[in-house]
Amino acid sequence: LFKEYGFLYKRSTLLEGPPGSGKTCIVNRISQKVVAEGGVVLFSPNPKLLEEAFRILDELQPETRVMVVFEELDQLIRDYETSLLNLLDGEIQKPNIIFVATTNFIDKIPTRIRRPGRFSSVIHVDFPTAITRHFYLTKKIGHSLELDGWVEKTKNFSIDELKETVLAVKCLGYNLDTIIDRIRTNKGMLPEEMPSCNNEHNRDCDDNDCYGCNSDDPKDSPFSVKIDK
Repeated sequence: LFKEYGFLYKRSTLLEGPPGSGKTCIVNRISQKVVAEGGVVLFSPNPKLLEEAFRILDELQPETRVMVVFEELDQLIRDYETSLLNLLDGEIQKPNIIFVATTNFIDKIPTRIRRPGRFSSVIHVDFPTAITRHFYLTKKIGHSLELDGWVEKTKNFSIDELKETVLAVKCLGYNLDTIIDRIRTNKGMLPEEMPSCNNEHNRDCDDNDCYGCNSDDPKDSPFSVKIDK
C-alpha cells in the first residue's frame, strides 16, 4: 500500500514520559520482536554513523526491515540535529524502516522535530496504573490480604521501584512503610506532600517526619543531614 500510494515504507514514533515509566522496556520488547521476525535493530548514539550502516544494509540485505532506536532524543537533538533531520525526512532516505525515540523531557523537543513527517506519533508513557501494579505484584507476592495495600501505597512507582519494594520487604525483611517512605524520599516529594504536625513548626516538636520542625529555617528540606558539633 505504501508503494501503491507513492510512499517509502517508513514510520517514526516518539515515546515520552517521566524517568522510570517503562519507555526503554517497551523499546526492548519491540526490538526483540523485530529481531525474531528477521529484522535488524540499530542502537546509535550518533546519527552520522547510520548513513554508512544503511549503505551496507542496502548492499547486503535490501529487503530487511530495520528499526533504529534513539534513546534520550533531547540530547541527540542538541548534538546532532542536522544529521537527525536528514535521517527523518531529509537527504538520507531508506525504505523498510521504523524510528523509535525516547525522551524524559518532552518540553525539550522542539515542535519542528515533533511535527508529522518527522515523528508520525508521540506517545505518552506514564507510571504503571493500579491495574498494572496489581498484575505485577500478584506475580511477585501472590494473592493475599495485603495486596490491595501494596497497590495503593505504590502509586506513581516505576517497575524498578516496585521490584525494589518487593525485594526489600520479602527478601531482606524490611518494613513495607519504611521502604515506601525511602523510595518516595528519593523521588523528591514536594513540601506540600510531606506529612506535617499541628505544632506550627514548633522547635520542640519531636516528630522527625514533620516538614519544617527541628530545623533552623522552616524552609529547610526535611531530608537534610545535620551534624551536631
